[in-house]
Amino acid sequence: MTKYLAIASSEREFLAARQFAEKRLGKNDKLIVMCHSFSPARGAESSNIVLTSPEEFLADTDIQSIEEGVGFFARNWYRFDGSFEERTTHKGISLGFVHENDLAYFFRTTLSLLKGILKAVERERPDKIIIGRMSFAGKAVSSISKTKNLGNVEFLDLPAEKGFSRFPNISRKKLREIRKQLPGIMSGLLAWKRGKSGGRTVFIRSRGYLGNLEKELQKDKFLNVVSLDEFLFGRLLNPLNAYSYFSTRAAMQKRFKQTFNDFKESRKFGESFVFEGINFGENFALLFPQLIKRDWPEFVFLIDKLSELFKSAKPDALVLWEDCVAFERICALVAKQGRVKSIVLQHGLFRPILEKGDWVRGFAPLTADKIAVWGKRFKDYLVSHGVQSGKIIVTGGPRFDSLATKGEGDQGFLEKIGAGGRELVVFASQQPSVGVNSYFIAKEAMKAMADFNDKQLIIKIHPLEKPGPYQKIAKEMNSNAIVMKDQLYELIRAASVLITHSSTVGLEAMALGKPVIVFAKKSAGQDLFGPTNTVLRAENAEDLKGALQTVFSKRDERGMRERIKKFVFEMMFRQDGKATERVAAIVKEMAG
Repeated sequence: MTKYLAIASSEREFLAARQFAEKRLGKNDKLIVMCHSFSPARGAESSNIVLTSPEEFLADTDIQSIEEGVGFFARNWYRFDGSFEERTTHKGISLGFVHENDLAYFFRTTLSLLKGILKAVERERPDKIIIGRMSFAGKAVSSISKTKNLGNVEFLDLPAEKGFSRFPNISRKKLREIRKQLPGIMSGLLAWKRGKSGGRTVFIRSRGYLGNLEKELQKDKFLNVVSLDEFLFGRLLNPLNAYSYFSTRAAMQKRFKQTFNDFKESRKFGESFVFEGINFGENFALLFPQLIKRDWPEFVFLIDKLSELFKSAKPDALVLWEDCVAFERICALVAKQGRVKSIVLQHGLFRPILEKGDWVRGFAPLTADKIAVWGKRFKDYLVSHGVQSGKIIVTGGPRFDSLATKGEGDQGFLEKIGAGGRELVVFASQQPSVGVNSYFIAKEAMKAMADFNDKQLIIKIHPLEKPGPYQKIAKEMNSNAIVMKDQLYELIRAASVLITHSSTVGLEAMALGKPVIVFAKKSAGQDLFGPTNTVLRAENAEDLKGALQTVFSKRDERGMRERIKKFVFEMMFRQDGKATERVAAIVKEMAG
């Protein structure tokens, strides 16, 4: 038997490696394809073709070392060379610091790939490794080969992937939304220019994560609430600003390219991008020209425009849904320069993978002056990772205020979605970018539900997903599962149980008094519910079937309901529908 290991960073590379191997595969031969940062189309597996990912080869200790590396490189890469940091600072704001969040994702996937390749070679002992020479994965293999023996490697000469240019904050979908909202946006901008005489000004950037906070603040006749979403759209839609941006972009790209090339040739660059003895500088050099072309000219543009806005409008407070992604971080840094008080709200789940240190991606260190968190447990996480206790306020989440009215799904809703009088089992899929194989979980859920003919499985897909692949799986499995994209809370209220991996949806279901089944392997830092005994667990269809039987038998395992109440309070504070009011009061106090 001959065993091949192909490592692919794109669909094109995957297809090329598969075609290459299939010409040589005998009946008993095996092709293992490690897919890095993408998921191949369904139907790619066969009896002798196995799909996997770098993460599947990693143990908890590997994840720990990777996260330590991510925290170090994401926060320090631009500081390796003092000249580079100085030349890429605009109006006192380091562009490298602005890019911390995006590059944290790059470093995590890159270090996982390096470690995953080594582990796969050690475990699978392939006879041959197949890789595209100019691809991201190909550069990783070349880097490893300089210090480690990987065995027989055969390179495919595929053309290099081309970069692309776009506004990182504005997708085509968002532009379509803007066109629909344009009348409201323009009237909002005009209303802001008129302002409220004698009042205080609050800037807010919500992106839909802050519930009704903006409307709550607007109720105060002494507050002039300015939506930075509207500011951003308005500036980008202004022809003069567009001309200013595009007329200078090429020159900035050229300047930043030269600056990076000088950095790349420096001794510090060659010495610094090293993880466990492997120099991955070539991978970083492959990525960075795309960032220079796509992002950095926009960062300069936004710093200039936001600085002008803060100077002219003189806001008294700034509210952000996040302070680590590019636009929001620029807002927080410009606010600091103008001595404007800022607060960021917790927008999603987090649980530090590292027990020590001051790195929690997206939350610590804190760029804003204060942070409002959902519950005490999140405050404790941040304090243990270096955020001062006085900067953290437990308020609950404004987005959860609608959960205060628990209720149940009405029969009309069940009839409308085609469930009739059957009990609902809801599986909520994950955001595609987090690396969870929601297709596999959906398939296992369909297997487990085969013996529960009187129940109805609902696949509630993430807003960024399409229903087609799930509907195809249901057809292949001869399942009556219904695939839905909207009406999440209505589904949870009507459901008897929710299945999830580690999504916020699990917490919301608990708040609504619903049992939750976590479908995931227990792994360091990957499971929000890891330290609790408030959920049922499953790793395959058989486990899931047993967990569902427990739920349907109405057994309350050792007082789980009471534990869930305590857990929900620690995670989400009071479910009284008043988190929005509490946050609004803090913002008003900050604004004076």
